[in-house]
Amino acid sequence: MNDLISYIILGGVFLFTLVLGVWAGKDVKTMKDYVLANRELSTAVVTMSMLATCIGAAEIRYPNYIFRYGIVDMLQALPYTITFLMIGAFIAPNMVYFHDCLTTGDIMQKLYGNTARTFTGAVNFVFSILIISSQIRAVGYLNSHLLGLPAEQVILSVGMVIVVYTLLGGMRSVVYTDVLQFISISVVILFLTIVLVYQIGGLKALFTNLPDKKLTLISNPTLGYAVKGALFWGGPTLLLTPPVLMRMLMIQDKRQASNMFFSGAMVNALMRIAFMLIGLSTVVYFSGFS
Repeated sequence: MNDLISYIILGGVFLFTLVLGVWAGKDVKTMKDYVLANRELSTAVVTMSMLATCIGAAEIRYPNYIFRYGIVDMLQALPYTITFLMIGAFIAPNMVYFHDCLTTGDIMQKLYGNTARTFTGAVNFVFSILIISSQIRAVGYLNSHLLGLPAEQVILSVGMVIVVYTLLGGMRSVVYTDVLQFISISVVILFLTIVLVYQIGGLKALFTNLPDKKLTLISNPTLGYAVKGALFWGGPTLLLTPPVLMRMLMIQDKRQASNMFFSGAMVNALMRIAFMLIGLSTVVYFSGFS
C-alpha cells in the first residue's frame, strides 16, 4: 500500500512537470524562441530559472555541513553572493552586445573564431552531461530515500521527463519547469526553517543552547576546506557554467541583466541563511539525544 501511494505521488509530480513543460513550449516556432525563449521572459521568471540551476538538489548538503562543522561553512556563501553582485554590475549588462548570438559557442566564435566555437561546444557538451547526470542522480536518490522507491526507476523517470519536455519546448519548457522547481525548493526550505526554529524555542534559544564549537571560525579545523571551497565555487567557476551563460543571453536589456543578478544575490543570501538555521537548529534539537 505504501509503495502504491509513493508511486502515485511521484507519478503525479512527474506528470505535472511534463505537462507544464510541454504547455510552456507549445507555441515555439523559431530557433531563437527554442533556444532563448525569444528574449521575452520577465526578470522574475529568468531569475528564478537561474537560481534553480544554481540551487538544486545538491544544495541539500549545506545544512548537513553546517550540522557537522558549524557556521564556518557559511564562508562559502559570502563570495558566492559577491560574485552574483559583480556579474550583475560588470558582466551581465555587456551581454546585450551579443544579441546576435544564440549560444556560448556563438559568443566565442564572434570573439575568437570558429576553432574557439568548436572547442566551446565540445567542453559545454561534456560539462552539461556531467552536471545533468549528477543532478538527476541526486534527485533520484533523494526521492528514492523519501518515498522508498528503487533509485534506478526514479532516475530513469526523471531523465525521461526532462528529455521529453526539453526536446519539445526548448528553453521555454526548461525555464518554466525551473520556476516550478525553485518555488518548490523555496517552500520546503522556508517550512523547514520555521518549524525547526520554532521547535527549539526560537532564535534566542537556538544561539543560547548551541555548542560553542559550532560558532568558531579561526580555530575550526575545517576552516581551510571552507576557504578553498569559497575561492573555487564563489569565484569565476560560476561564470563558466553554460546554464548561467545561457540565462545571460536571454536578457532583454542592461537593466534586466543587472536586476536578474542583484535580486539573485539577495535570494541566494537568504537561502544560505536558511540553510544555516536548519543546520544549527538540528544540532540543538538533537543535542538531548544520546
